[in-house]
Amino acid sequence: MRSICIAIIATISMASCRKAKYEPANYGGISFYNASYTLDTWLPLNAGSQKKILLPLAAAEQKPGPIQGNGIPFFSEDGAVNGGSRRDFPAVNGNYDVPWISFDHYSAGDYNVNVYLNSVDSSSLFSFPVTAEQDRKRTYLLSDSLGSFNVISVVHGQQLVAGKILLRLVQLCPDADSVNLRIGSRIVPGLQNMSYRSISPEVEYSLSADSTLKLRAFNAGDTLTSIGRKDLQAQPGQSYLIVLRNYRNNHEYKDRDGQSVRVTANGVVDVRKL
Repeated sequence: MRSICIAIIATISMASCRKAKYEPANYGGISFYNASYTLDTWLPLNAGSQKKILLPLAAAEQKPGPIQGNGIPFFSEDGAVNGGSRRDFPAVNGNYDVPWISFDHYSAGDYNVNVYLNSVDSSSLFSFPVTAEQDRKRTYLLSDSLGSFNVISVVHGQQLVAGKILLRLVQLCPDADSVNLRIGSRIVPGLQNMSYRSISPEVEYSLSADSTLKLRAFNAGDTLTSIGRKDLQAQPGQSYLIVLRNYRNNHEYKDRDGQSVRVTANGVVDVRKL
């Protein structure tokens, strides 16, 4: 892991910002999730260092901030001050056993993110499009496979059903080629045979009372060694986003500066609720 201070600055070129007043019908909710092993290693492990991965949003001309929200997006070290923002922006409340996803709101339209190391005067590390849709909420998940960055997005919104929960799995473990999610010993239909960067549909799961669900992610054909696990304290009528991240095996590769990077197997099943 590098000990140098690296900040990432991302600028978003906005197509338009039509109104100054927040109205759900005219603006879309946006959140970001850091599932990138590489970005994570650039963050310090010690709280209070003030090192951050920054993603400031700027319009092409007027450069307004979010219509409603927390200002400049960022990922930072874990700690009570940042409320779990190592993974999430807007930051979640780390005091919850299952943190809520929260959103900033932007004018409906297409945007573009350019990601830089240290300064916008440097070369862009990577870029990706962002879309804010009217009266919809979307999470953008940043990941990488041995330093090759990717971004996928999830649109939220299916109606909840009494006596059930909704489960959706985002598979961001690069070296797992066919992931099955089990609750206890049983595979969950619809959350199986998932390749890297795949997103499952929202799957209904019957739950009549508060229960502990033992979530276990396995690569297909392996029922003995889990990639990651999570004991989810689930509640009926709730929607859960499940993210499988990090690696199932050790790896080593050269970064773009020719430096050797060692990857340690540390698969994680992470959960957010809506």
